[in-house]
Order: sequence, then C-alpha cells, then structure tokens
Amino acid sequence: MNISLDISLYPLTPDYKKPILGFIKALQTYEGIEMLMNPLSTQLYGDFDLVWGAVGKELLAAFGSAYTEVAVIKVVSVDVNG
Repeated sequence: MNISLDISLYPLTPDYKKPILGFIKALQTYEGIEMLMNPLSTQLYGDFDLVWGAVGKELLAAFGSAYTEVAVIKVVSVDVNG
C-alpha cells in the first residue's frame, strides 16, 4: 500500500534550522521514498512500511536530542502525488 505523509518538525530551540535540515537530510538517504519540500513541511510518498519506518527511525533520533521537538504528521492512505 502506498501512502502520502506530510510532516512538519518544530525543534524548540533558538537554532531550529540545523535540526530540521538534519532531519530532512537523513530522510533523503532512504531509497524508494519520493520527497517534496516546501518552507512549511516535507511530503513523503511511497510504500507504507518504507515511509513509516523511515519517519519513525528519524523521529526517534530527533526526539533523542537535548531539546524538545514537536512533530505534526498527516497521512493519507494513497499516494496523492502519482
């Protein structure tokens, strides 16, 4: 099953850009996931297990940082991008 996932990450730190860019860069290493980025969020498209697994792994790493992170996620049960 293919899905569409929209995620916005909000690190609660004055230097918020660095962790966001690191999170996006980490997600870009996964094969088989299509990504579109804009100033407000990142959209991921692909197989459910692949997308959800990548997001889960990278959120776990992000949430293990020294500051609080907030993630807002929307998931659609189809690939709306293709």
